[in-house]
Amino acid sequence: MRADKLFYAFELVRKRLIGFKPRPGNATLANTALKMVKELISEVKLESVRMILDAGGCKGSVIARLSKIKHLTFLVRGKRQRNLVKQWEKVPKSEYKVYTDP
Repeated sequence: MRADKLFYAFELVRKRLIGFKPRPGNATLANTALKMVKELISEVKLESVRMILDAGGCKGSVIARLSKIKHLTFLVRGKRQRNLVKQWEKVPKSEYKVYTDP
């Protein structure tokens, strides 16, 4: 059976859905989030955007591209898998702040 995924953007302050994007089952949160935030910023011209991603959004190459988007602040839970840790090591340490689990 073919599986699809549905990604959505939600405004926490006003508690409203601001967009969603159906994608094929092999789509990743990291790449979809990058596309969605670029679309949002280009269409709405916001002064700032804050984004919260779960571990599925922590792909190092996408994080490097997200960090270059002006007026974007994001929080992401990084995975501890070996290949993803190597990707994170490529992102300059000045680009992010590490918070360790208590």
